[in-house]
Amino acid sequence: MRNHLLPGSRSALPALVLAVLTLAASAEPFDGLTLVNPLASNTMRLITNDGRTVNTWHCGKPVSYMPYLMPDSTVWRPGLHPAPQLRPGACGGLIERYNWAGDVIQSFEWSGPDHIQHHDIQPLPNGNILVLSLDRYTRAEAEAMGRLDISTDHIWSEMIVEYDPFADSVVWEWRLWDHLVQDVDSTKPNHGVIAEHPHRLDINAGMIHSTGDWIHANAIDYCAEEDLV
Repeated sequence: MRNHLLPGSRSALPALVLAVLTLAASAEPFDGLTLVNPLASNTMRLITNDGRTVNTWHCGKPVSYMPYLMPDSTVWRPGLHPAPQLRPGACGGLIERYNWAGDVIQSFEWSGPDHIQHHDIQPLPNGNILVLSLDRYTRAEAEAMGRLDISTDHIWSEMIVEYDPFADSVVWEWRLWDHLVQDVDSTKPNHGVIAEHPHRLDINAGMIHSTGDWIHANAIDYCAEEDLV
């Protein structure tokens, strides 16, 4: 596992849990306000349960995908990067903080030749931001990890980054690529019996889309009580 821990950083998240939850559906919304930003829209609205608009933000870029209203009435919002080097679906790469009046008061980018933010972020109690990111590897790198039957020139894996927007730096990172197992090639370092490694993912599980999309998450959350992602 490759971690980036910076001296004086606010925290390093030590544990990550991948889980499937079954939730009971409710016919009624939660009490309070709801922040709404339709897909491909530049406009966010804070609405009441009876449909009244409390505030509207007109943003410069479409959303990607989940904005978060903070206790101080600012909003952290992932949006579409103006010039992304990668263009897979559901990606953004530009994370901005808006005040109540709609001004951008803080921003950072998570976009490059081998990574880009997608779907979700998660503001943390310490002021840092968890970023859900695609993590690009070449076909040769995938084959070196034991992947079979790959016809694309690259493969998308998953990555989570804790980013300090005040220091403009990575505090911690977790890569799925560091937690893979395979049982087809004993000469490779990640070889093992799949059933004996429930904490690792079989790199040959699932198909690879023609775009290189092999696996991705759609949301991220943080449990402060257990210090788990």
